[in-house]
Amino acid sequence: MSLVELRDYAAARGEISLNELAVHFHQSPGHIENMMSVWLRKGVFSVNRLPSKCHSCACGCSAGETIYRLNPS
Repeated sequence: MSLVELRDYAAARGEISLNELAVHFHQSPGHIENMMSVWLRKGVFSVNRLPSKCHSCACGCSAGETIYRLNPS
């Protein structure tokens, strides 16, 4: 996967979660996050970190979700 492939896939959706990208590209969320940081610095995408839906991580939920949104050009 290249940076351009990642950008094009995410841009085609307009809004996509970090986990969706990781599953699609068969990469760790950390790897995707590092690559998306390039597009964040360039202003192509913005990021929104949503809080967890529960108040106790004993349920095994993630600590929130990271959503990438395509910025208008």
